[in-house]
Amino acid sequence: MDTKAREYLERLRDILTFVETKQAEPISTAAQKLAEVVRRGGIIYTFGSGHSHCAAEDVVSRAGGLAAMDLIYEPASAGELGMFRAGYMERLTGVGEAAARFSGISEQDGLIVVSNSGLNNAPIEVALYGRKLGIPVVAITSVSYSSSHRTRHSGGKKLMDVADVVIDTGVPFPDATIKMEGLEQPMGGLSTAVSIVVGHLVCLSIASLLLQQGVRPDVFFSGNLDSAEEHNLGLWKKYRGRVRVL
Repeated sequence: MDTKAREYLERLRDILTFVETKQAEPISTAAQKLAEVVRRGGIIYTFGSGHSHCAAEDVVSRAGGLAAMDLIYEPASAGELGMFRAGYMERLTGVGEAAARFSGISEQDGLIVVSNSGLNNAPIEVALYGRKLGIPVVAITSVSYSSSHRTRHSGGKKLMDVADVVIDTGVPFPDATIKMEGLEQPMGGLSTAVSIVVGHLVCLSIASLLLQQGVRPDVFFSGNLDSAEEHNLGLWKKYRGRVRVL
């Protein structure tokens, strides 16, 4: 393996060790709040713009995933119309609020917002909408990155300012950290991979808490299992109309 590829793996291991050792408490707190949402019959919504959308989507409607999860999807800011446009759209005032307002999220639900920088309008507006509903709002973000830069939010807020629970990814600015001779820009972005891992840590912790409380959470089977179709179809019937991505 190339030395730069090995260096990237070492950086990734270091960041995941930070998450394991320094973020256990906020992950546990987030899981407690969101497990209560599921126990009461609510849905956990996720949102991310730009590449953070990958992390928001990865825990929704997937093999081994909680069925009571839905994605707040805003195509332009997620990159469906092009990543350069996504970078522009996530900074615009009103995009995030509109996405949240028409997502179906309610006072019975919970919310996870993913944004590495935590500085753009869209994720902050989605989080603020969740706060307006009075529901648990969990942020997955880089505290050091966010702290060292000026917010683009029209109200002067940062994502970490408006969330009930902040899980710090520990990803340093400028995210891509592997320097290569002959290139001005570092390569090897860390934020998406780390945010995806954090999302699954939260979901696993939610399921564990529910099982401890005697509540068996609904979990999708892998579509490649022989018994998957019948099981997953049953969950589709149970959650259709409530989880829009189904």
